[in-house]
Amino acid sequence: MKRRILSNIKSLRCSGNVSGEKVLHVKKESRRIYKEYRTSAKLTSIKLIGVAGLCSGAGTTQMCIMLAVFMGKVLKKKTAVAGDEVTYSLMLRQMQKAAAIQHKGIASRHAYSMDGIDYYCGIRDEDIGILRQKYDVIILDISFENTFDNTNVTFARMVSRLSACDEKILAGSMLPWKSRECEKKMERIERFLDIRGLKMVTLAACDKEAVSIIKKHGVEVVLIPFERNPFVISGENLRSFLELLKIT
Repeated sequence: MKRRILSNIKSLRCSGNVSGEKVLHVKKESRRIYKEYRTSAKLTSIKLIGVAGLCSGAGTTQMCIMLAVFMGKVLKKKTAVAGDEVTYSLMLRQMQKAAAIQHKGIASRHAYSMDGIDYYCGIRDEDIGILRQKYDVIILDISFENTFDNTNVTFARMVSRLSACDEKILAGSMLPWKSRECEKKMERIERFLDIRGLKMVTLAACDKEAVSIIKKHGVEVVLIPFERNPFVISGENLRSFLELLKIT
């Protein structure tokens, strides 16, 4: 699934055509948002954003990319994304504009920069503190999809990463065959972390499942802003990221 999505991203970046009128609209809206919120105390307080994927196909990596583009391109923050080695090293191979980067003290087998955003693959927990000294905002792509207690990357460690974030976002699915898996992951997370009041982004919403999760866990379910190409955010979706990060 991830391999297909990332392959599609490559073709989108190479062939996606955007009309001049739409580009102008995006630029104008971006400038308005930057001028309005660049000195926001809430925005200044956000240094670490965690997006926790509760199941496969939840759009976690897509959300991380869009958040990075929003923070880096629109709000002019020096931004980095840190995620698992498989996904982000595959993305490196798929992209044409990526350039390798070096950072002293960071043990990342693959680190690269693309369109002003830096990406780190498979970093250690202690590396996050080093990155915080270099970047205005770091976005953590946290996957609970394949975390088991008998592996090196334990469920508790992923929860620990999420709990350290200034803004915490869950990514799940409300599809009938996926929602129960997400609920089970949330129940485990609650053993370590209070998730009441958090937002869960989802690609599709089914009212019954969404209401069930909200009632049980106090989580607000919101649809992921749809973008055919996550590296380019359309003007109508820009302000939805302000709401997602509770900046408005």
